[in-house]
Amino acid sequence: MFQNRLQSQQSNEDPFDSMGKIDEASLEEKEHSPFLNPDYITAKKDPDLQFVEPHYVMSYTRNDGTHVEGYWRDGDGNTSVDRSFEDGGGYLRSTPDGDPSTNLGF
Repeated sequence: MFQNRLQSQQSNEDPFDSMGKIDEASLEEKEHSPFLNPDYITAKKDPDLQFVEPHYVMSYTRNDGTHVEGYWRDGDGNTSVDRSFEDGGGYLRSTPDGDPSTNLGF
């Protein structure tokens, strides 16, 4: 195996042991980041709300025959700007009856 002479190598430590592992501490820090979408934080606190992440809606045809082209749904109401989650995209959806499947159509 190649060894970097500028970095000390310990013979009992395999550099691949930590490969693919998730640092749980960094996940917790991200959850409390002030840069997260405020709607996401609100939804985590209120069981009657769901946060919907930005996503692409595929083209479809309505029952009345109207064809709707695919589009990016990010909740900002402006189809010329596609916002990711990190850019503040996403929106809240209420669950007034407490059943999340009501809004999801199943």
